[in-house]
Amino acid sequence: NPKGGHYVTLSHCWGGVDFARLLKGTLHNFQERIPLNELPLTFRDTIHFARRLSSKVRYIWIDSLCIIQDDFDDWLAESTQMYEVYRNSYCNISATAAINSEKGLFFQRNPHQLWGDEVALNTEGIPRPLAKEPPNQHLGPLIRRCHVLDLSFWDREVDKAPANMRGWVLQERLMAPRVLHFCKHQIAWECHHLNAAERFPHGHLIPDRYGRQPISTIPSEVSDAAHENWKRVVERYSKTGLTEAKDKLIALAGIAEMMDAQIRGRYIAGMWEKYLASQLLWRVDPVFENGLFSYPSRRPGCYRAPSFSWAAVDAPQGIRCGQTM
Repeated sequence: NPKGGHYVTLSHCWGGVDFARLLKGTLHNFQERIPLNELPLTFRDTIHFARRLSSKVRYIWIDSLCIIQDDFDDWLAESTQMYEVYRNSYCNISATAAINSEKGLFFQRNPHQLWGDEVALNTEGIPRPLAKEPPNQHLGPLIRRCHVLDLSFWDREVDKAPANMRGWVLQERLMAPRVLHFCKHQIAWECHHLNAAERFPHGHLIPDRYGRQPISTIPSEVSDAAHENWKRVVERYSKTGLTEAKDKLIALAGIAEMMDAQIRGRYIAGMWEKYLASQLLWRVDPVFENGLFSYPSRRPGCYRAPSFSWAAVDAPQGIRCGQTM
């Protein structure tokens, strides 16, 4: 009879590190107790942090401790429901900057990088809208304080960080109600309403790219907006990597399940029947090097999708979806 309460989840890179995990042979031991010193540093840091979040947070879900890793039936059953685990969590803690499970959540960092950059700008002589100038009044020099924004911060510290280049993590990130990213130089926050960081506590100016819920109530507009979201998700997902190539569609199944009610159509190998004509126009993004364009991509050794689907190829630079028709 476990007590009620919230739970948190963890997104991380395994990184080839050997550590205690749930197996058929360790199931009994795990049911008795899990010695903390047998867990990697990232897990220990996450448990320590989660215990300080709130008295209502009583549990933590970590894939390698909650899914029997050498039982395919258990893995298949749990992996297809994993999106529910993240969607119903209190918060997803992401070891965003850690390249493996022994790097932990926390890094040595320079506090100066958290300082805001401000400049005093003299706008005298710069034309201003006449409607804002009081009539018959001479305006002297106007000094304005301006904030200098690092527009590449989110792309550099969050989107292209090691954990977020894993295919499974994109689904975890989009399904969770909120994510705390432990980046290399600061902590970042992500939810459906705000993307922020220690240096940008009131929000960071990044485009609304994927995973947002359409707000229209007109069915056709909801479907079109959801399909545009799906295209952005696919383009982002195509740039991530998977340890097992066969997981390409499984690791995206949760987002497809979520969007099914909005797009209202049959889902076919990473595409939607309703928009199939335009989705067949996907292409591999080119790479320009030494004055030439190339299109590096490969097909995995195992079959996972028909050749007309973007899911049939791996391209590290990603794919580009066709225009909706």
